[in-house]
Amino acid sequence: MSGSKFSIQAAIKSGYLFVGREWAYLARLALLPFGVDLITDLVIYFQKVDTITFLEDFLYSLPSIALSGWLMFVQARLLLTGERPPHLSSDPEFLHERRRALSASVLVWILFNMARATIISYLVWSLDKDTPLVKFAALVLLGGGIWGVRFWVANILAGVGYPIRRYIFQVNGIGISLRLAGLYILTCLPIWVLEQGLTSMILAGEQKDMMIDMKTLLHLPQNTAIALLTLLSVTDIITCVLSTATFCYALKEVLGRPQQERVA
Repeated sequence: MSGSKFSIQAAIKSGYLFVGREWAYLARLALLPFGVDLITDLVIYFQKVDTITFLEDFLYSLPSIALSGWLMFVQARLLLTGERPPHLSSDPEFLHERRRALSASVLVWILFNMARATIISYLVWSLDKDTPLVKFAALVLLGGGIWGVRFWVANILAGVGYPIRRYIFQVNGIGISLRLAGLYILTCLPIWVLEQGLTSMILAGEQKDMMIDMKTLLHLPQNTAIALLTLLSVTDIITCVLSTATFCYALKEVLGRPQQERVA
């Protein structure tokens, strides 16, 4: 099937069922990205950095972004090709192709996050600027960012050897970007609601209405701040795993099964 339409409800249902079946395996894989993400946040917290830009956050988070790209690569290949490390073919050509796919997938994921951080940083910077040229550039970037949401799944395609150029031509129009954004929001919404409930339990009294960022964390008791940072890291890794699964099922419906020539 080609085009940009897929069933959001079916993708979410299939994604949640897949994660439910493979939760123990995926949890083991997620330990390293989770640990690095939490350590990065703790380093920023203990340095008492109260203000951090999106680009600075990207640079701090580069190791955890790369590891989440690796996690998405392994999960996508498990779902789309049935590949399950450490049970891999010993064929040198297969292993070489797999290493190339891994490098491409992680690199694409890093570039996507870098582009997203750059666009958001510029949009935030332009909010209090009255220069027409700045406002025009912000509108262009906003439009380009919305159109570019389709590249949210480019690392998955790179990981299974599906040509990204072919994907771009198959999903003409802005519809695929809007549907992928909607799929992500609806996939993660239950986790965000649960996170908000747990955050309210951790915080006390009037603090429950606080906007949680690094600046507000510095004004909380240390144990409370560490608990919230841990919760945020857990939320990030769970939403990453769930959204990867639902994206894979959406791609299967839109593009057909992106099957590699060699599968262990």
